[in-house]
Amino acid sequence: MFYIDVSQIEEVLRFGDVIQGFPICFSVIDQPSNQLDYNITVSAPNYAIVLSPCCSIEDKKVAIAPLKQLENKIFANPYLSEDPTRINIKIPAEKSVPPIAWETMDPGEKANRLAKGEAYVFVEKFVYAPSQLFADFTISRKEGNIKTRYYVVDFRDSIKVACNLIERRYSPGAAKVLQLSVETRELMRRKIASFYQRVPDEDAAILAS
Repeated sequence: MFYIDVSQIEEVLRFGDVIQGFPICFSVIDQPSNQLDYNITVSAPNYAIVLSPCCSIEDKKVAIAPLKQLENKIFANPYLSEDPTRINIKIPAEKSVPPIAWETMDPGEKANRLAKGEAYVFVEKFVYAPSQLFADFTISRKEGNIKTRYYVVDFRDSIKVACNLIERRYSPGAAKVLQLSVETRELMRRKIASFYQRVPDEDAAILAS
């Protein structure tokens, strides 16, 4: 079960919740040194996702990110196209890329991937299963169009918003529309932790010395 039953949704905000009514604002700059040269982009997505850990949702602020339509490129891999929520878990190396890419991959790279075992793909993303709340959209592919209700959150889109109604044990009422099951929330917690815990090669070399 990806979501809990709507009759069981808690009033309090939880990590991974689907919420509505929150604008998304980003700053856009050309040169970091010029503090006067910037733009602010504002959007009003139908839904956003709570990215603050449950125990850190307090002081009238919370981290959120917009819920977006799933990208076309994900459907290039039949294994992921069959069930896009497989992006949320570690998968076998041979399933991580389209079959033609695996068949033509350099033998050394293939051996390296196999040696590492199962791993996340699209490490910055977490896919949300279809819900009656979500609008259908169409993925255009030369093999044929795909109509879907799978959506995705990108951890890199996280921003802070302030709201007077946000407290540790209270949420902004009707703003919360879906709540993940405990099991799904744990999957999301593991993946976002992996996203932040990745060690770049240059750091790994120094740490290993």
